[in-house]
Amino acid sequence: KEDIVCKYSRKDGSSSIAATAKDPYVAQQIAVLTRNQLEEHIIAYRQEKIQRNIDYYSSIADSNQVAGQLLQMEQVRLKQHQPAFVLLADAGVSMRAVAPQRIKIVIFSLIVITLLMMLWYWRKDIVDWL
Repeated sequence: KEDIVCKYSRKDGSSSIAATAKDPYVAQQIAVLTRNQLEEHIIAYRQEKIQRNIDYYSSIADSNQVAGQLLQMEQVRLKQHQPAFVLLADAGVSMRAVAPQRIKIVIFSLIVITLLMMLWYWRKDIVDWL
């Protein structure tokens, strides 16, 4: 479960799903399956919510005209309800290495070693100065 990350942006109402695994193709399949399950869950939740509203409005529709109109609106909404899911980018396999790039490690090591050599060379001057 810690290898699947789902983020929701309230700003634009979008969700993103990322999966990691040792095999990149397995990670891609995990992301696609997670997206499909999430879509099914959202659709079922929205339909259940509309059905609860229909049940509630139908129980009070006899005594209230507004509830009767709301009941009709919810019934139409249930028939026409097609959740909008737009796939912005399909799950892809990254061929880029995830580990730190070797050149960055080498340059950092060279800088640290150079600084340590300078300190060692000027150690007497630094001690005298302090």
